[in-house]
Amino acid sequence: MSTKLALGDLSDLVLPRDLELLRGEVAHLLNQGSSLTPLYQALATTAPMALVDLVLGPKAATGARAVEAALGVLPALVEQTTPAGTIRRLGDLAPETRPEILTAAVQAFPSAAWIVGLSDKFDAQTPGSIHLNGTHIHPAYPSFCVAHAKAGHITALVDQAAQGRPAAVGALSLVDSSAAAQAAGRLLAEHPQMRVVPWIAAAKGTSAPEILLPLMSKLRSREAAINVLADLGPFPLAQARLSLILTGLRAC
Repeated sequence: MSTKLALGDLSDLVLPRDLELLRGEVAHLLNQGSSLTPLYQALATTAPMALVDLVLGPKAATGARAVEAALGVLPALVEQTTPAGTIRRLGDLAPETRPEILTAAVQAFPSAAWIVGLSDKFDAQTPGSIHLNGTHIHPAYPSFCVAHAKAGHITALVDQAAQGRPAAVGALSLVDSSAAAQAAGRLLAEHPQMRVVPWIAAAKGTSAPEILLPLMSKLRSREAAINVLADLGPFPLAQARLSLILTGLRAC
């Protein structure tokens, strides 16, 4: 039966009676370095609850290869369980693969609020970066930035700004004026033509100079300074300050 199961042939099984036999087959395939994909895909189609017990239950196989195979049938798993619970359980089964698990979760559930909460544990190197990099063309990306800003994922947002994503500056403006000024400076250093003042103004309103004035010292090119100056009409103090600074900036 082992060869048949490895090929995804479940015809000789009676479930849930034969769950222990399935567990033994999974252990055998992992030990042999064989693929679990045919077996898991067959279970996803014909016995999804048995698949959930096998992949996520108390006796589930651990390790990267087992979890990688489980991610291949993620849609079937989350139809029977909660998406957040599935992802958390897979992370417990193979902690070393948490970034890959979160990447799969972002692809499947980009708008899920629990993604932000998992980022500290599953994206420990730079919390927020996996979600934000994976959704930067999503219509709700600005709201994702705000959620990560409120979660304290400052470094990820500054990195987003440096990649030319001004929504990250707007989000930081809501929680950390100093970080927002840093992020705006990073953005304009790499993308001097991009408009960042409207994002800051939308977040801060009349308090925007808290960010705009510190930003002046971070401008490194005349192009960026002229770009910023064009949007400073509502902020006369910042406008006057930048006009004076602009005279000292060489064209570069």
